[in-house]
Amino acid sequence: DWSVTGVQTCALPIWLSGRTGTGLDPCAALQVPVELDEGACVETVFRLGIGGTWGEAVALATRSRGIQAAHDALDAVRSHWLATLGSIQVETPEPEVDVLANGWLLYQTIGCRFLARSGYYQSGGAIGFRDQLQDSLAMLHAQPERARAHLLLCAEHQFPEGDVLHWWHPPLDRGVRTRCSDDYLWLPYATAHYIEVTGDRSVLDERANYIEGRPVNPDEESYYDLPLRSVQRQDLYGHCQRALQRGMRLLGERGLPLMATGDWNDGMNRVGEGGRGESVWLGFFLYATLQRFAGVASARGDE
Repeated sequence: DWSVTGVQTCALPIWLSGRTGTGLDPCAALQVPVELDEGACVETVFRLGIGGTWGEAVALATRSRGIQAAHDALDAVRSHWLATLGSIQVETPEPEVDVLANGWLLYQTIGCRFLARSGYYQSGGAIGFRDQLQDSLAMLHAQPERARAHLLLCAEHQFPEGDVLHWWHPPLDRGVRTRCSDDYLWLPYATAHYIEVTGDRSVLDERANYIEGRPVNPDEESYYDLPLRSVQRQDLYGHCQRALQRGMRLLGERGLPLMATGDWNDGMNRVGEGGRGESVWLGFFLYATLQRFAGVASARGDE
């Protein structure tokens, strides 16, 4: 809202340049000159949208025309977040903790971490295989359907060998294949936790394709490429099996899992690049994942 009361000003308008094109700052600006008489009030609505075609974009712009449409849209956004963030309420002796837990933390997880992927160390917007699976664990009570869909999305970014794209950029899904030793294990871990919280075992029967790509060469830490969609297709349970089997195969001389080019702490990428360094942390994580998934397997009669 723009309003003025009892103030008289006279200034030349500052016009935007109108320049667009490659190499300029990645931002957009809209400008509407507004002249107000004393006591006047004007409400201006800016609409930004996107459509798959010109016709879809025009139809969207037509539907969202006018002040009332803008207010309705804003009310819908508020209602959505009130319902999502109000799904769980906690009470503790510390009001500061309550403020964080009842809204802010979950909003940040969903809005910043899961959807925008704009965190300090993930500002490129890529989907991290383990990063967003971890985020989805915090959303299970509020948005179980979104967490379920993400399990299947991650399964579709797994190679038949059991490893996965460490991260990828939608919509083409060009990403990086690494020898990190923990990321693929987050799929069975998150799947088991999803079932434990929701009781929805049907997700295990949902089928997803694998992706195809060359293995990481012995002299490489990783490589960046656009993988191919594989003709191989399997249910989510099978995808989780392959991840666990890969984790169980890569053991060092002490029987501990090999770190390869990094476990959850991928900053330790030099520790295991020679094929010898082991990860105590990964041993704990693999054990915890096997313990959780054992119940899932038993329920399917797969002792």
